[in-house]
Amino acid sequence: MRLNTVLTAAIPLMLAGCHLDYSVTMTPDGNTLRRETTVSSEIEPHEISELTDAFGSPEHRTREPERRGGENVLTFHSTGLGDSWPNGFGGRGTWQTIDTPIGTADCFLECLGGDTHIADDLGALHDGIDAVAVLVRRQLKEAFQGHRQLPRMLTLIRQRITPDAKDLAVMAWALVFTRGNHPFDPHDRREQHLESIVHAAAVAFLWQREWITASEAAALSERDLNDLDEFIPLIFARGLGMNMNRDWQEQIHALLAELGHAFPDDFNDRLIAAFTKAVGEHTRLAVAWASTTAFLTSRSVTVRLNADSPPATTNGQWNANLGAVEWELETAPLAVGITAPPLCWSATWATPNSTAQDSILGHVGITGEDLARFCLAWTTSSPQQHDDVREVLNSYARARSGTDIEADAAEMLSECMALMTAR
Repeated sequence: MRLNTVLTAAIPLMLAGCHLDYSVTMTPDGNTLRRETTVSSEIEPHEISELTDAFGSPEHRTREPERRGGENVLTFHSTGLGDSWPNGFGGRGTWQTIDTPIGTADCFLECLGGDTHIADDLGALHDGIDAVAVLVRRQLKEAFQGHRQLPRMLTLIRQRITPDAKDLAVMAWALVFTRGNHPFDPHDRREQHLESIVHAAAVAFLWQREWITASEAAALSERDLNDLDEFIPLIFARGLGMNMNRDWQEQIHALLAELGHAFPDDFNDRLIAAFTKAVGEHTRLAVAWASTTAFLTSRSVTVRLNADSPPATTNGQWNANLGAVEWELETAPLAVGITAPPLCWSATWATPNSTAQDSILGHVGITGEDLARFCLAWTTSSPQQHDDVREVLNSYARARSGTDIEADAAEMLSECMALMTAR
């Protein structure tokens, strides 16, 4: 058997280096948003399908057609997006206007990955590993019928390799998740740090699960992880319980040579097909798998919300030159929640009701972030709380009626917020 069968199958993916762009531009249109989502045509078919389901068939075009070999892109158009809508990347978006007695707020929120079912996805991943193990064992039975090492090979796969592969898959997922959404860069120190973590994890895994000895672990910890290849014959022989006498190396290399001819040329394809079938309809897991294995493929996601003025609050960046709030992401959006923690992009614009505030305070004193906080609290408050706040506002208006007194805006805001946040 080619011990690197699965790795061999993954090599074309890992070497398929390219840059995939995702560009989302949104523009307010009254109480709704217009949205244009442009993606590289080479993104995963699952991603294209999700976007098509959310926004309809895309427009096909070539970016920079005047340049030879211009990139093919797909553009999805959508209008009338309001209180809640699917964003096409497995998440949700909302654009809403909150009207209050002292002003209004326009609120944007888009979230990714919050509804990812990690337990189900990891269970499906384990199902895929089981399917691969069954296929390998079936092929071994066919190719090594009557061979004296066959029972030991089957036992090794069932009792040690398969359970360890499942644990390793979860560990690998955790490593990718904690790595966040940073792209692959061979000159980036973060990647060097990641390599050191992988190296240490591999040594710990192999030694503590008794695939290698303490001495071998110490030696391997001081060497490059690629040097693990020379330990494979020893690990395999020890796993089969071979008598490590003087000719064990000849025996194991002979067995490895037999294994090398035991699998048909299309076995890698059959492994992938078996894995995919067992995993089932787990779209985000499939995209995350492709994103993780395509190490040399980078992803650049830019989300832009056009506006006439900077927002009162946002976790994005205001681009004054473009007149837009911007957010960025460096992983496949559909894989967020698996390859990176769930995220939310938000921005709120606040517009004071000048007439009302002049009547209540004698001036416009609640603006910007303070007004945004008031509006958000208002939308989560009960009708009774609304009545209580209106009474406070009326009391301030009555107290200064017929005078030039300017009331303390901070004091009034504090009193109102206390009423609206009381539970």
